Amino acid sequence: MLFVAYSVSLYYFGQVSVPKITLSAQDTDKNQGVADKIQKPLPQNETVSARVLAQSVKLCASTVNSFELAYPKDWFTTYNQKDQECAFFAPYSFVIPTSLESDFTQVTIKVINKDQWEEVVKSFENPNELYNIDETKNIDVNGKLVKFIKSQSTGSLKPRGFKKVTYLVFDTNHPLEITYTQLDEKEDTKNYEVVLENMVQSLKFY
Repeated sequence: MLFVAYSVSLYYFGQVSVPKITLSAQDTDKNQGVADKIQKPLPQNETVSARVLAQSVKLCASTVNSFELAYPKDWFTTYNQKDQECAFFAPYSFVIPTSLESDFTQVTIKVINKDQWEEVVKSFENPNELYNIDETKNIDVNGKLVKFIKSQSTGSLKPRGFKKVTYLVFDTNHPLEITYTQLDEKEDTKNYEVVLENMVQSLKFY
């Protein structure tokens, strides 16, 4: 009985002698924030390249035409034949039509015959019945000569004022025509132009 009474008195003394520590709501939030950072560390900055991709993009490689580039991860690309790899891109899923006479995706990539490079450049630089030229300039992208052309539809094929932005990328083996074509009047054209520029900047030949 004495031992039990002694034990109870020690327990009671310990409870009243040790102060209880309570955390304010602010302290609790701070501790939770630290815990979250430990459990979910912030991602490191990543560089978009042919091999190291940021979380916001995916990689497409054309084995036939020996190039690869990055495109937004929420966009889609598909092909029916091997030479159509990385040729069509859109922010929605799509099926490639039998006839390819008209644009059906916002971004298209075409291989230019290297012997026709100068002829193709001239055709884009000069106004025609389909598009009026707004701007042309020469730029360098990863050591490649690139012709930038920005134009607007005349209204003969597409509604008047619809935008078209093209990058003609020179390569000794597979020159490319990379184009954004406005398909709808409600499109965020500035956003699409940024997407196109990022795709061109990520372009690598091999």
